[in-house]
Amino acid sequence: MMQLSKIILLSVLAGYTNSIFAQTLPDQMQISADGTRLTTGGFAPNEFYDLNTISSLNLLFDNADYWSQLLDNYEDKTDIPATLIYNGDTLNEKVGVRFKGQTSYFLNNTEKKSFNITLDYIDSTQDIHGYNTLNLNCGYDDPSFMREAVYENAIQKFIPGLAVNYIHLYLNNEDWGIYLNVEQLNKDFIKEWFMTKNGSLWRAEKEGPGGGDPFGAGFCSLNYLGDETDDYSDYYQLKFSDKLDPLTDILEAADALNNTDDELLVEELNKYLDIDRTLWYLACEIIFADDDSYVNKGGMDYYVYWEIETDRITPLEYDGNSCMDALHANWSPFYKITDSDFPLMHILLNNDVLRQRYLAHIRTIIEYTFNPDSMSARIDLIDNLINELINDDPKKIYTYTEYLAEVTDLKEFVDARYDFYLANTEVNVIPPIITNPKLISENGEWSVVNNWESPTVTAGVTASKGLNIIYLYYSDKLFGTFNKTTMYDDGMHEDGAAADGVFGAAIPGYMSGSKIRFYIEAIDNSTTQTRAYLPPGAEHDVFYYEVGGQVSVTNINKINTLNIFPNPALNTIQVLTSNTISNHLIIYTTDGRMMVNIPTYSSGNAIDVNNLPAGCYLIIIQNKLGQQTATFVKE
Repeated sequence: MMQLSKIILLSVLAGYTNSIFAQTLPDQMQISADGTRLTTGGFAPNEFYDLNTISSLNLLFDNADYWSQLLDNYEDKTDIPATLIYNGDTLNEKVGVRFKGQTSYFLNNTEKKSFNITLDYIDSTQDIHGYNTLNLNCGYDDPSFMREAVYENAIQKFIPGLAVNYIHLYLNNEDWGIYLNVEQLNKDFIKEWFMTKNGSLWRAEKEGPGGGDPFGAGFCSLNYLGDETDDYSDYYQLKFSDKLDPLTDILEAADALNNTDDELLVEELNKYLDIDRTLWYLACEIIFADDDSYVNKGGMDYYVYWEIETDRITPLEYDGNSCMDALHANWSPFYKITDSDFPLMHILLNNDVLRQRYLAHIRTIIEYTFNPDSMSARIDLIDNLINELINDDPKKIYTYTEYLAEVTDLKEFVDARYDFYLANTEVNVIPPIITNPKLISENGEWSVVNNWESPTVTAGVTASKGLNIIYLYYSDKLFGTFNKTTMYDDGMHEDGAAADGVFGAAIPGYMSGSKIRFYIEAIDNSTTQTRAYLPPGAEHDVFYYEVGGQVSVTNINKINTLNIFPNPALNTIQVLTSNTISNHLIIYTTDGRMMVNIPTYSSGNAIDVNNLPAGCYLIIIQNKLGQQTATFVKE
């Protein structure tokens, strides 16, 4: 729990934003050093998953017959205890160890099985660098031993992707060779990518009876199965949630996705599904030809997360060891678009607006990541790291010769797939070009935006097919949906001269401390209305500013100091100010929970605090003149 003095300091410096105090951003969401960009994804993972190093891990089992125990316990997933030594350091308490996987267990006739390790098996606080569950994958069905590492690390620039690196494993001091160290998709993963980990997580998993694809297409692909949550319970395995009936969120999203008229789809579905991130998700899985995925199986190998902050769901990639296979080098960018069992492709990619947004994301992935130069560099980096260990692995499934051949095959896959996409007439078009973006406030370009000031955003836009319309998307929250306004080149929107190729639009004014995200969409005049975005990441890589935290001396004098009476209080309090304007009053607990919210409070009115638990509270008064804080104690 944060100390009250720290909360007061944060609130004064940062202001009120998103109904909580200055939040700590997740690891994969960062503000640029100059404060003008908010980017999600593409940042170096926790050191435990550093792809540039290989750590050692030694499991010491008490019983000599530990291997037989592991085999016997596979079906019921029962852990057996072991002492874990990580890079020479012994953990205080024993960990739990079991075999994991299906094809890597049943079809793999070697001793190089995959392992699940529970670090908090005895001590609920035990972890390594914050992680309490380890997945060591044996690389079955992948002689290159790098598909999952290449894929997951590459897509993290665009969507939530599991961290993957390598571990050198020993069992009772015996060398067991190199393993892929793949992050567990759990709350630890969620807190790296989302504002909190307080949502609901499911694994899409077909378990119920009936026909259809045995992997889940038609059942757990966000298909509409009925208007009762029980209709969905067999197909989505809940991992965690604090809600009484979390499947309601799956039902509502599936209903909106499958039963909304096309012309209303974008507006209605965006209430329940993070559409932009979903399009990035589909683009990544299809470009990399992920065989174990939503886009191919329709279930079993993807997750769904409901985000409490936005009240929307997002599909999450999982199990990326079967991607980049030459057999799938000709998957269309519109793979499964005609198959109604896969509504994310069938419905989203058949919508004209979303199809063009999706194609813009395809072009971005190809330009920045999935091209021969970039992908060859990724493959070479991993090859240089693991080549010798692959050759020396005493338990390896495949020969060193097979490894070398498969590395070459990966590069050839990238070359073939890249050429295939460039030959696609919908992908290989010249989109609009957006340049020289500016945020203009009273203090200049990309400078402080004052309290309640409405700044202007301008950018130069050109298109070989001519321009249809330019949109500015903006939000005063760090997450969730955006508002949209048109940008003009008419000389009347602080855009310079009319028809000079510079477009402008204003963002409304917000109170000091507000965090503002924005990005630009340009649409050309072609028959398909090709789109482009700046920043290219659209909704998960955006321009950013914080409304200037300073309140002028004049305004501070106008708002004056808050007086609270009585203090301590038992039943009611009065907050006294010397101004007569309308105030927004909010009462918070010391850990940032909003307890009372009065949008229009007048000085001296009684506030009922009888139902508040005993303790210290923070009061914030805000109005167009500024912000002031004070504390009181509830007895």
